[in-house]
Amino acid sequence: MQQYERRWPIGTRQRVWLDVLLYSGLRRGDAVRYGRQHIRDNVGTIQVQKSGGTVTVTLPILPVLAATLKAGPCGDLTFIVGARGRPLTKESFGNEFREACREAGVPGSAHGLRKLGATRAADNGATESEF
Repeated sequence: MQQYERRWPIGTRQRVWLDVLLYSGLRRGDAVRYGRQHIRDNVGTIQVQKSGGTVTVTLPILPVLAATLKAGPCGDLTFIVGARGRPLTKESFGNEFREACREAGVPGSAHGLRKLGATRAADNGATESEF
């Protein structure tokens, strides 16, 4: 994490990618749809795909994520964007995120971050339903 954060500081799209994945716990396909329209009063609400259906999840916007999103760069409707500021598909995002990890000299995938985020939440006292 620290090595990735040094390579991609706040203010880079790659850092937005990391922090959205890490602090939301969203799957890659849902994370690429997540944007400002989903947030009200520092709480995010989004319909996610799960087991062939959809579920509404509520996500607190932690201060570290709020700072990253404020610095951007983010798109108009999605936080996660490509080099031209346009939304990414889940497939292209997965490829670009792996490349950002490689450039930072760390192994990594969007799914791996989801697991790390859940572990961190549990270590900090979150209940199973909170992560």
